[in-house]
Amino acid sequence: MISKQLIFTLVPILLLMVNPLNQVSPTQTSTSFTTVVSSTTLTSYSTYSVGMTEVTSTVTNPIYNENMPLMGWGSTGCMSAGLPFNANLGDLLTVNFVSDVPIDFYLMSAGQFLNVPPSTSLCVYGAIPVLPSLKAASYQTSYSLSWTPPFPGHFFIVLMDLQPATASVMLSASVTSVQVESVMVNATATTELTNEYTQVSSALVTVESATTAASQGFSPAQTIQWVAIVLVLVALGAIFLASKKRSAKVG
Repeated sequence: MISKQLIFTLVPILLLMVNPLNQVSPTQTSTSFTTVVSSTTLTSYSTYSVGMTEVTSTVTNPIYNENMPLMGWGSTGCMSAGLPFNANLGDLLTVNFVSDVPIDFYLMSAGQFLNVPPSTSLCVYGAIPVLPSLKAASYQTSYSLSWTPPFPGHFFIVLMDLQPATASVMLSASVTSVQVESVMVNATATTELTNEYTQVSSALVTVESATTAASQGFSPAQTIQWVAIVLVLVALGAIFLASKKRSAKVG
């Protein structure tokens, strides 16, 4: 016999089959990050003056380099060779000669050279003249001199042959000048500027909650379910009434 409790238990179950509970999916959230590190370097150059400095250089100027004949003394006296050159303070005169006959060497200023008597009267009958000079060397077949002038000016190299024979003299002479020049000293500075920055991009991804609920209308499947429920309920009611009638007759 079907009791009331069974009927009341079956009815909610049948209703739940027709109208199930709403289904809710949970909310899902995620964040993605993208990091970009960038670096930019800028190089600049600048020139600036740090002061003055002196640069020393030397310049050598050859003034004579030749083989020359030098006449000896005779009835007309001796011949002199006056070779001019200019020199300044700090310059260096270098003289070298080689002769096949001994000769005399004189280094004179312009004023001293102008006071030298005429060559015809210098050495008559082999007399040795006395000449003013800055430097002198007598009776030499070879000679070397390095000399710095005590003052700037015009100077003479004087060679004299006091021998009867003509001398063949190979002479070389040069003046070396020392030049001092003031030069501005510059320096170049290099500057590097580095700019680094970090860029972080984020994306927030969210899935909203979705709720599935039964619609207000009835689909064909739901209609069939409701008809089945009604039939089941009718059958249960009929069974319930029949059981009551049997109970009454028995009583």
